[in-house]
Amino acid sequence: MGWCLALFALAVLQLSSGAGDYQLPADVTPSHYDVKLAYDLDPATNYSYFGVVDIMLVANKPTSKIVLHAQDYSIVNEKIALKGQNHQYRVMGVHLNDTYNFLTLDLDRPLKEDSIYKLTVPFYGNLQIGLDGVYISSYVNKKSKKTEYLIATQFEATSARKGFPCFDEPIYKSTFSINIGHNKQFTAVSNMPLEASSNENSLEDYWPWEVMRKSFKKDSSDFVWDQFEKSVPMSTYLVAFVVSSFSYVDSPRELSKAKFKIWARDDAIDQTEYAATIGPKVLTYFEKFFDVPFPLPKQDMFAIPDFSAGAMENWGLITYRETALLYDKDQSSFVNKERVAEVIAHELAHQWFGNLVTMKWWSDLWLNEGFATFMASVGTDEVEPSWSARQSHAVSNAMTVLTLDSLESSHPVSVAIDNPSRISEIFDAISYLKGAALIRMMTMFLGEDVFRQALHKTLNKTICGRS
Repeated sequence: MGWCLALFALAVLQLSSGAGDYQLPADVTPSHYDVKLAYDLDPATNYSYFGVVDIMLVANKPTSKIVLHAQDYSIVNEKIALKGQNHQYRVMGVHLNDTYNFLTLDLDRPLKEDSIYKLTVPFYGNLQIGLDGVYISSYVNKKSKKTEYLIATQFEATSARKGFPCFDEPIYKSTFSINIGHNKQFTAVSNMPLEASSNENSLEDYWPWEVMRKSFKKDSSDFVWDQFEKSVPMSTYLVAFVVSSFSYVDSPRELSKAKFKIWARDDAIDQTEYAATIGPKVLTYFEKFFDVPFPLPKQDMFAIPDFSAGAMENWGLITYRETALLYDKDQSSFVNKERVAEVIAHELAHQWFGNLVTMKWWSDLWLNEGFATFMASVGTDEVEPSWSARQSHAVSNAMTVLTLDSLESSHPVSVAIDNPSRISEIFDAISYLKGAALIRMMTMFLGEDVFRQALHKTLNKTICGRS
């Protein structure tokens, strides 16, 4: 009966806060995205880009409107298309709500319940130097003294809509096929392994090269289009890609079944050795701990020069602030080494809790981050046993939380989010550290064996269905 009690506790992961007017109406559900993008990583052309997304949809009920998210680019309204299995629909009106970034498409007749449709939306714009969505990052090459640029993504919590039109809420899990066109001197990496590369414009049907040339001011021979393998089902906030001139090191193949690569700018690549060793060790241990294999064939980890969060758990492509991934054994402190191990373990724990099992809405963020914070101490303790990470993290987390939780400004771990603009407010110590303390408490009174059985059952339930 112990594991039943644990399953009951873990079932909170499946709770939904109920849709408000700030959430999508759930009239249709996406099942697959085919995203094609072309970027010119050149300041002289103002970082122009073009894109088109094909979204496979299922109608949950008859409706003459489709509502999804879009933000910070121009949509070619007259080229939006919706096809059913037997006929084409006409899009009679296109409306963009700036408050919640709702893109509403008015149709000439209702969709049929349980029928499948393909929605096509072409768009274009210019990337910005920033820290969310698809953005431009830069750094100074220490050898050449020149500024170099890269494209990075940060889609959590509500910025996937800045990358392409999508159903940008965690409940809407879909598979993704990503195609990225870019200047040949750069390398593109995404959640899944590279499937094929081509010199042919993948967007030709919607964006002929003669149109893109006007913005790019370059020949098509200067570009390559990379097609990545179809992803596992995941939420939009976990989609990621990087286009850069970074170098990488391979982790020792015997340390994990998944192929690990650690990426960094050329003059920092010698600081990746520790991450290249600790990452696959932690991943392999978590596979054993959860008794559920890591579902992807590879794991890339990038040190991004301009990055707002400590790290981001994108499935198969984790991005980090440089100080959270790089470690110089001759100059970095022991505290820095601890930080690198802890953050890597935290993000790898998310590959199961957060990525495989996902909250339906952000009110239950504490389960996402509490689990990852707790498991970071477990993973670190396994690969660096002399640090006693389980005990030291438990004490430091509890002391920090007791101080913060005594303030009037504190909040419950589960918070009702009545506006998407408030989501960022709960990425705080209460969600992370108090959440971890509650998970640790659950482990202590259930016993680790029972707790792990419950985790295994929860994860397998997700694999068999979709959570």
